[in-house]
Amino acid sequence: MLEQKVEALTQAILALTETIKRIDGPTVDAAPKAKTPKVKETPKVEETKVEETPKVEETKVGETPSVEETPSVEETPKVETTSGKCTLQSVRDVAQKCLDAGKLADVVAINKAFGLKRIGEANPEQWPEIVKKLQAVLDNG
Repeated sequence: MLEQKVEALTQAILALTETIKRIDGPTVDAAPKAKTPKVKETPKVEETKVEETPKVEETKVGETPSVEETPSVEETPKVETTSGKCTLQSVRDVAQKCLDAGKLADVVAINKAFGLKRIGEANPEQWPEIVKKLQAVLDNG
């Protein structure tokens, strides 16, 4: 779009210069006709995220592959906040743990109780209370 405007202005200047030449005749200071360079449009490059492929252990025929154990909800540590203050990230972390534990309905109920559509809309004053309620959901899980 910018290139089009520059091109239009250049053409207008050239047209005015030609008009002045016809009216006054050629002058010593007359500038040669300028060539307008063609501007190539740079293609936009979109970033794509590549997910890492998990490593798979090779097993021989007849062997049983090992299965990594995932921590249960009871083993989930409570979220510690820096210097006793809650952060939005700590609220999101606890909410994500609730979601991972299958407690979507509880998270939605807590959001509604605070008049939120998303956790990120909460005021910093609400964060400690939200964390307490979310942590209670995890503890009772």
